Amino acid sequence: MGASPHSGKVNLERLVRRNELYLSRIDHGIVSFFTDKDSDDSFEVDFKYKEEQLEGVVKMIYRGQEEAYSYLGDDEQTLLKVALYDSFEKYKIANNRKLTGAPFVQHPLRVARTLIKAGVTDLTTIIAALYHDTAEEFVASHIRNSVKLKYKSEHEELDRLTEKYGFLTRSIKQLQGKRMEGYEAKVAGRREELDLVEQRIVERKRFIQEKKDEVRKEYFDREATRGGNYVVDQFVNKEIYNKLENYMSEFGVDDDTMIERIGGVAVTSYLLTRGTKENYYDSINRIFRPGLWEELACWGGEDRTKPEDIEMAIMIKFADCHANTDEIRRREPGRKKIARLMDRDSQPIEEITYDEIIAAYRKGPDLHDRSSTRTLLKDKANELSKRHPQTKVRKGTKYFPGFERLYRLYKNVILVNAYRRWKAQEGHEIPDVQNFVLVNKTLKETNQIIDHLCSYHTDDSSSLTHYKVYKIHMLYEAYKAKGGFSEVTEPSGLANEFSFDGISSEIFNPRTMKDRDSIKDIYEQKDKMLMAALAIKAQCESYLENPTYVLNGLRRSGLETSASLDEPTEP
Repeated sequence: MGASPHSGKVNLERLVRRNELYLSRIDHGIVSFFTDKDSDDSFEVDFKYKEEQLEGVVKMIYRGQEEAYSYLGDDEQTLLKVALYDSFEKYKIANNRKLTGAPFVQHPLRVARTLIKAGVTDLTTIIAALYHDTAEEFVASHIRNSVKLKYKSEHEELDRLTEKYGFLTRSIKQLQGKRMEGYEAKVAGRREELDLVEQRIVERKRFIQEKKDEVRKEYFDREATRGGNYVVDQFVNKEIYNKLENYMSEFGVDDDTMIERIGGVAVTSYLLTRGTKENYYDSINRIFRPGLWEELACWGGEDRTKPEDIEMAIMIKFADCHANTDEIRRREPGRKKIARLMDRDSQPIEEITYDEIIAAYRKGPDLHDRSSTRTLLKDKANELSKRHPQTKVRKGTKYFPGFERLYRLYKNVILVNAYRRWKAQEGHEIPDVQNFVLVNKTLKETNQIIDHLCSYHTDDSSSLTHYKVYKIHMLYEAYKAKGGFSEVTEPSGLANEFSFDGISSEIFNPRTMKDRDSIKDIYEQKDKMLMAALAIKAQCESYLENPTYVLNGLRRSGLETSASLDEPTEP
C-alpha cells in the first residue's frame, strides 16, 4: 500500500469506554480521521486501511446492543462498514452542523445510534439512516460552490475579516491578562475596532446569503423544468444505489438479498430528501401521503421497492427529530453553569418552577403564608435574572437558541400529528416508533422552557411577572377545559392580550424557513412564549393520554383553522 495521507490512528478502546458519547457527541478524533484529508488510493486499498477505525465506529453506534450486531452475517457486517465508509466520504462536502459546529457526519451517526437504542435491528434501516441527508447536502454543496465561484472576492474578504476578528479577540484577552500600564485604553480601542469588523462580517454574510438565495431559486426553477427532482434522482441512483452495489461486488457479494437491502436504502433516501420548493409541511408529510407506494414503485421499480420502505422512512424521521432535539438541548448555553449559580452566602440558587408560582398565587385560607412565599419568589427571580448568562445570537443567523428550541418543538408536533393521521388511515401502526418517546421528550423540553421562563424572565424589569404567569395559567386551564387545544383556532380579536385563541396558528404558521420570524416574535415576547409553550404542553399531554388524539386543523396541506372559542369584546 502506498503512503497514506492519514496520520496517527485513534485509541479505540479509550473511545469505547467513554460514557454515552455515542448518542450525544461522536468523538472528533475518529471523525477527523475520515474527513480531514482525501485519499488517492483505490477503494479496496483505502477501505482496508480504514477498516479498523470503521469497526471502532460500529462499536460506538452498537454500544450496549452488541448482541444485535452479533446476529448480522459476515456479508451484512461488511455492508455496514462499506456504508459507513461511503457516508463519511459523502458528508465531507457538508458544512459543520449549524447548532453545534461539529462535523456533519456526527448527526447521521447519532440518528443510527438512536434507532439501535430504540430496538431497531433491521440493517437496511440503520444504513438508510446513515444516508438520509446525503442528497440534500449534495444539493446544498452544489449551491454553495456556485456562489463561491460567482462571488469569490466577497468570500475572500469574509475570510480576511474572520481572521482579523479572531486576532482582535485574542489580543483583547492577552491585554486583559497582562494588565500592563494603560491597558484599559488599548482594550477600548481594540473593542471599537472589533465592533466595526463584526459589523462588516454581518454585512458580508448577509450579502452572500442573499446571493445564495438567488442561486438556490435559479437552481430550483431549473429543476422544475427537468421534472422536479432530477438531480436528487440521479444522485440516489448513481451515488447510493450503484456505488454501494459496486463496492459490495468488489467483496464478491452480489446476491439478491444484498441487492434488495441496497435498493431499500436508495428508496428510503429518496423519500427523506426534501424536494424542489418543498417546505417543512411538504417534506414531513411526503412520507405519509396516500398513493405513495404506487409512486415509489414507478420511481424505483417494483423489483427494488417494497411497502416496508415507507415504514423505514417514518422510523428514521422520528430518530432524526429525536437526535435534533437532543442536539438543541446540548446547544442551549449556560444550562450546567446556571445549575451551579451561587448566592452571596455561597449557597446554590434553586430555579423557580411554574408549579411553585401557581401554588403561591392560588386562592386559599393561608393568605399570609402565601404572601411571604410570593416575596421570596420575587427576590429569587431578581437574583436569578442578574446571574443568567447573556444569550447571544448564533453566528451567521438572527435567531436565538431559545427560539431554536421552540421551533424544534413545532417540528416534533407536526411529525407526531402526521403519523397519528397516517396510522388512522392505514389501520396499523409501527411498534418501534413508540420506543423513540418523541412526545415524552417534547413534553420534557416544553416543561423546561416553562420553568426557565419562570426562573429567569420574571424579575422586576420583565413584562412577564409572577402574577401574570398565574393569570395565564388560569386562562390555560379554562381554555383546556372547553377543548380549545383540540383544534387550530383563529385569533379571537380580543382587546385583552391574553387569549389562547390563535396561539396554535401562530406556532404552526411558518411554511418555510424564512417564515420562522413569526416564532421569533413569540420568543421575544416572554408572555407569548409562555402561552405557546403551554399550548404545546397541552397537545403533548393529549397525545400521551389519548392514543387516537390528533390536533384538528394541522393537516398535510397546512393549516385549516376553525372559529375562535373566546367571545370578542370591544377594545
